[in-house]
Amino acid sequence: MKVFKDIFFEVFHAVIPLASVVFVLQLVVVGSPRVQILQFLVGLLFVILGLFLFMVGLRVGILPILRSHRKRHSPSGEVITDHLLYLLARIFGHRRRT
Repeated sequence: MKVFKDIFFEVFHAVIPLASVVFVLQLVVVGSPRVQILQFLVGLLFVILGLFLFMVGLRVGILPILRSHRKRHSPSGEVITDHLLYLLARIFGHRRRT
């Protein structure tokens, strides 16, 4: 249960700064009617709920698989794996300038 609470507050703290700026701009600059502000708040709740469910899915489903995969294929330690992943990302992410 603590994991869900931590995930919720993580999502909440990630979304609220941007949402508060948009909310203030809607009130002060645009002068949106109450209906649009209410629609924005409902949409904000759906965004928070969607990100929460996504993060729960990552922590419950994907991260344990990745951890077990790393333990199986890198018994000597995580440092070698991290450096290898960084090196591969640099090689494949490099674009040639023409």
